[in-house]
Amino acid sequence: MDVDSEALFKWLIYTNILKLFAFNEAISSNKDYELLRQFLKKNSGYIDIKEYEIKELVKKHGFEVNIEQFRRFFRGKFNKQIEEKSSRAPFYKLLPNLEEIIVSVLSSDEEKRNDNSYVLFFDDLDIDFSVNDKLSCDSLVNLIRACRHVNNEIFGKNDLNAKSVVLIRDDIESFLSSRYADTAKLFSSYSTKINWYQDDYVRGQNENELNIKKFINKRIAYAFNIVGWPVNSVDPWENLVNDYYGDDKSSFKMILNNTLFRPRDLLLLFKPIENGAYTFPLSKNEVKTLINSYAEELAKELKNELSSFYSPTQVETIFNALGKSCHGYKSYTDAIAIFKEQCKEVSPQEITEFLFDRSVIGNMNANGWFTIKCREPISSPEPYRLNKDQSIAVQYGIRRYLLHKGYA
Repeated sequence: MDVDSEALFKWLIYTNILKLFAFNEAISSNKDYELLRQFLKKNSGYIDIKEYEIKELVKKHGFEVNIEQFRRFFRGKFNKQIEEKSSRAPFYKLLPNLEEIIVSVLSSDEEKRNDNSYVLFFDDLDIDFSVNDKLSCDSLVNLIRACRHVNNEIFGKNDLNAKSVVLIRDDIESFLSSRYADTAKLFSSYSTKINWYQDDYVRGQNENELNIKKFINKRIAYAFNIVGWPVNSVDPWENLVNDYYGDDKSSFKMILNNTLFRPRDLLLLFKPIENGAYTFPLSKNEVKTLINSYAEELAKELKNELSSFYSPTQVETIFNALGKSCHGYKSYTDAIAIFKEQCKEVSPQEITEFLFDRSVIGNMNANGWFTIKCREPISSPEPYRLNKDQSIAVQYGIRRYLLHKGYA
């Protein structure tokens, strides 16, 4: 039996949203939803599905779910009968009934009083994704289509406080947008880019007003409060890192310059302090150790991202070329020559454009000013593009990794 992947994703969205609703503490004592809870528990194996399990589930059961509790709940809630007479039914036949239940329970007076909201995130979709695998591409596009349908036709039209969100890398978005008849419109009309960079970063204004600094300060304050340590309420960062550069250069900005300006970079960078082998505030040498460790993790992530588009051998030659490029600042012509020499099966022009868009390389003008994609302001009238008339610079974190691992 072939499974319609768009229908499967609708099933996953509906059942997981209902799980968020039915097991919410605000209604935990409400017996009206006990049959719904039993249905969700009984079919949890068909709700918390991992990708590798789908084929086995379909092979074993044709993806039929146990509907006895669902039938009784639906009859009691709507005074209607489900057409299926047996105790099991194909999952897709329940989709209209699930939609009816979602609209009913999320628009109820009780939900409005509780002012609850429900958001379902689909993340890590790039794991094992390959542009050369049609099934991989089709599945991802069908997930996006399913989310659009649910958000617009079910949640939106019924004014429900719920949303399904797909988190996807921009390089995969760029690839998919030109491969299907409707994907360009899907991304242009139903997506938004997440950008944590702010113009104020280079304007000398109070860095504590930067959103990414506010984010990490909240995490620091929470962690210090949990263990009962005193913390600076104005700038918790001071309790985490020694401002060893003094007034002229901020330790926060020095560390952030090694990242791609994402909250997850800072979380990844400071993750090793969980082992308890660090003192606070962190010294200059301790920060250096953390940055070197982060650089390795950043390189691993980049290799994984490249694997969606290139073979393992090609990925390694790309890193060889980056290593040859990270001494000083190469002209565009010199950089192309290096990539042409190191990457025999990869277009040097295409890979340099790709690496620029991934913020792995950037430009440096004659005044020493850097242009790197992750620092593109939201207010920028035009997106940053690789400037062939300027020097090529390798991103700080990746450069650290290349030098440390002997690629250079």
